[in-house]
Amino acid sequence: MLRLVTGVGLLAGMVLSPASAAWGADKPTKVEIGKRGKAATAFAEVPQVGSGTAFCIHPSGLFVTNEHVVRDARGEITLVLNPTLATQQVLKAKVVRADKNADLALLRVEGAKDLPSLQLGSADGIAELADVVACGFPLGKILATDKKEYPAVSVNAGSVTALRHKGGELQLIQVDVALNRGNSGGPVLDDNGKVIGVVVSGFEGRNINEAIPVNHLNRFLNAPDIAFVPPAVKTAELDKPVEFKAQVASLVPNAPEPDVVLILRTAGSSEAREYPMKAQNGVWTATAAPLSKAPGTRIEVSARFGTGPGAVTGTINDVVLKVAGKPVRLSGMRRIEFNALKSKVLLADDRTTLEGDVVGLGPTEIDVGGQKVRLDLSKASQLAIQTAEVGAVTAVVVARIGGKELARVEAPVSVRDPAQARVGPADPSSVVITAPRCPGTRSSRNCRTCSPMWWSVGAGGT
Repeated sequence: MLRLVTGVGLLAGMVLSPASAAWGADKPTKVEIGKRGKAATAFAEVPQVGSGTAFCIHPSGLFVTNEHVVRDARGEITLVLNPTLATQQVLKAKVVRADKNADLALLRVEGAKDLPSLQLGSADGIAELADVVACGFPLGKILATDKKEYPAVSVNAGSVTALRHKGGELQLIQVDVALNRGNSGGPVLDDNGKVIGVVVSGFEGRNINEAIPVNHLNRFLNAPDIAFVPPAVKTAELDKPVEFKAQVASLVPNAPEPDVVLILRTAGSSEAREYPMKAQNGVWTATAAPLSKAPGTRIEVSARFGTGPGAVTGTINDVVLKVAGKPVRLSGMRRIEFNALKSKVLLADDRTTLEGDVVGLGPTEIDVGGQKVRLDLSKASQLAIQTAEVGAVTAVVVARIGGKELARVEAPVSVRDPAQARVGPADPSSVVITAPRCPGTRSSRNCRTCSPMWWSVGAGGT
């Protein structure tokens, strides 16, 4: 199977879009549908890549095509409306959004107005054997009557031959309209002259062609752009409410306003806390604490027993010890050298040393790589100590319409007072003992085995 795109000199594409004026009450004839589609369908020339099809969805200069048509575009794309006619318009457009998974792209022509455009229809009423019309530029410039001219729009009629679903949602519309390379990105119109799909691929010479349903196009167009930078927070204030702000902007006029939520996740925890965001003057805000509770202080210790080079490294809760009769938190220490006569303790300032008995250590549960190990730390010959880092917090802003996610942006919550430089165990040759991990497959790949005749080449293919 091949994508309906042409190489340099061969391009693709037909897609449909919303119109500025309402259609009449009576259904248009097939000839009228063809005229409307033809007027809003543009030849898309991609510099140094090839050509394809695009169509206008708004009079202000918004066009839709396939992502694979403009994938390797460098610079502006030339769009030609009414090629070869006295009303021909040559426009320059830029890609403002592209989605490889959806295989859709949105182009904008700056300064345009009153361009002929197409209305978007609905995928709900699509049925097999329904009449459809498709517009585009099969074979690109090969069909031009003069090498210096652009090709004329081709208008073809046919019917829906299959509806392909996945997970209960329509994924592809199969049509028997005569299409070829170069039709990719063009519109497929229903009997009301409204866009119900965007041509994307097909089997060459077999009248088995596919279009992206308009519900996917609507989702692509309505997805807003989100600009979001989480606030910087002090470690001691991670459990205090702070204000999160995001800018959410739609790329197309009259797009429905989304529901926007803030989701906070902490590393090592399955908990995800969700907060609704409210819009004010174009900025969406929510107030929430990055952590649901104050971060408990965890201490990383590296314990060496005897004179051997091996050490056990893990984390424990902070405790208060007595050194020479004075209370000192374990988190305030850097290293303990145990001695039957007089132990030495280096404090966290890396300057102060205390000498005397160390009281308060004993059998302790240590988290070693996720496994709990009970060790008597009072039997160690040396302890190297440092404060464990607080679990990272990730903030996510999600935009939804009708309960369906359209866009998301996520970023880590930065901490203004970074943790002290990590200090390794006193003995450089010490060995860190970590818990064993079970092997397992951590990645999966969905692939599609394609027939050599499947239109799958991007712009520039043959």
